[in-house]
Amino acid sequence: MQEIIFKIITAVITFITGTNIDMKGVEVSNSDGLYKDEYEEGRYIYKGENPNNYLLFNNELWRIMALEQDGTLKIIRNEIINNQAFDKNNQNKWTSASLNKYLNNDYYNSLSTEAKSLIKIHKFNIGSIGKTNNNFLAAVISDEQTKTWIGYIGLINVSDYLKSTSDKKCATLFSLYQDHSTCYKSNYISDGNYLWSISEDYATNNVITVGNTYFGDSEPFFDNIGVLPTLYLQSNIELKGQGTLNRPYEIK
Repeated sequence: MQEIIFKIITAVITFITGTNIDMKGVEVSNSDGLYKDEYEEGRYIYKGENPNNYLLFNNELWRIMALEQDGTLKIIRNEIINNQAFDKNNQNKWTSASLNKYLNNDYYNSLSTEAKSLIKIHKFNIGSIGKTNNNFLAAVISDEQTKTWIGYIGLINVSDYLKSTSDKKCATLFSLYQDHSTCYKSNYISDGNYLWSISEDYATNNVITVGNTYFGDSEPFFDNIGVLPTLYLQSNIELKGQGTLNRPYEIK
């Protein structure tokens, strides 16, 4: 099978061959693949249980979540690095969280020199979720955008997790409470794990978790929960490969 090679230059995305894109981008289908983000113009996202979005980065498997408007790639590690508290000082603010300090110091410094050179310092949306008292995805995105943080390594946004499902009923905040035991199966990100997001819960002053969350969607910040680093790669990279588990994308 012919390899897929694509290059990302600023906000221009060129797909040479074989990439699964739904150009309508208005409705989640039942197939895994790359879709236009219907909420953010010029952005493409991967959806489904196991799309071909594997990427070899830092000699580890990661997943490409999104091709951003600015040409960067938003990626997430394929396996959790550990389970730990969001904040050892019992706070739910990402800007001061001990997990933030760990990821952007100890963990960042453990990466290879090449990997660190490919990371783009970037804006992350960290607004408190639930201010609008609305379960729908548009409201979640609006809440997240009320506050930002700039750094190297963060965690997944709640909206990124909800957008990544191929099951329409799982694309609401309510699904994290009600349907978590089934919804994670249509989403490549969780893989059955219980994960921190980067967002605090406005209603409870805890932190929102995603995935197969056994205790609901919001957990005390001192609980030990899975950590999946999330970051942005530079816009001037070129990838080769097929994005499969056996032939992941590689950075040329």
